[in-house]
Amino acid sequence: MANEKQKQDTRQNPIRTPLNRRSVVEPRGGMGKMLRNPLGTRQGVSTLKLVLMYSIIGMGLGWLLPIIIRAIQPEMSEDNAQYYGMIGAIVITLLFLVVSLLKGLILRRRTQQENSETKQPNSQFSDTKKPVN
Repeated sequence: MANEKQKQDTRQNPIRTPLNRRSVVEPRGGMGKMLRNPLGTRQGVSTLKLVLMYSIIGMGLGWLLPIIIRAIQPEMSEDNAQYYGMIGAIVITLLFLVVSLLKGLILRRRTQQENSETKQPNSQFSDTKKPVN
């Protein structure tokens, strides 16, 4: 009986408690932490830009490579040139994308290692230790 009255009070109360607010915002099962937006970071935006850039390059290669293949081998049928051109565009684009992403990871790891090695201890706290009275 008391629980029913408490539920009615919290529904009608315009000021929500943190517990009520959390139950409204988070989905069931406590998945709130897993639903963070990965594009909210510089790394996520940079990765998105790389993927978009290479997808545009891939579309351009998918259009251009069959023309080049037909110019080099005029006896090849148009369907075969289209097929090999598209396969070539996909492979070239994926190679460039993987190399770019790996390069970014390597540079990020090196930067983190250099920052951790050169980080100086806070002189304000490490130089002078005052006894507590």
